[in-house]
Amino acid sequence: MMHGLASFERSRWNDDHLASEISKPLNLYRTIFQTERDQTADAARICDAIAKAEGEIAKLERLPFPAQQLHTAVIAVCDRVIGTIRDVQRNMEGRVLASERMWCLNDEFLRQRSRFATDDLEDRTLRAQLFELLECTPTSALADRLLDANASGNAASAELVRFEFQCRDDRAEFMGRFEAVAAKVASNDPVEMRKRIASIRKAIERVNAGLRRLRERVRAACPSQEDISAPG
Repeated sequence: MMHGLASFERSRWNDDHLASEISKPLNLYRTIFQTERDQTADAARICDAIAKAEGEIAKLERLPFPAQQLHTAVIAVCDRVIGTIRDVQRNMEGRVLASERMWCLNDEFLRQRSRFATDDLEDRTLRAQLFELLECTPTSALADRLLDANASGNAASAELVRFEFQCRDDRAEFMGRFEAVAAKVASNDPVEMRKRIASIRKAIERVNAGLRRLRERVRAACPSQEDISAPG
């Protein structure tokens, strides 16, 4: 028999509408996951190339080169690295631009899913009904209710389940399973998606910081040159 929370969710939407509403954010989340994965991989590639270039420059600095020869060798290392990473960096910058739209869409899904209804009175009524259902739910079953809320694509239900669990005096006995379920469903959490979108932005910041560091390293290796063709 379908339990109370599942019945509560089903009563709000028909099956077709429910599937449609769940698929939209899930498609966005898959895009965010893949974009973050690609961004992280490219950032690692660029940072590794920068680190190798810095190592090469350090080796050159230890050799007894005349200033002009050292300058030429250092610039050659720098130009080679910039040429290698240029397209990768451009791809990363494109993902940052795309992440701005992802952020807006994710916030819209978060706004929609954090309510039970657009009408304030209906939202309060449905929220109160769910509280009543949860009050009658054993603490041992709240982890299952969290899974149900996630399956229905409703963040509002999930948050109420989490709140109810934290209010239970006997929660310590069931903490392990509840936290395991919470971690499992976090991949569909709009708040978690915000963190992943922020990670996309931070990756390019790490790359830019590495390029600035390389520029300073080139300048330090060629102190007599006023105009160094290092990355800007």
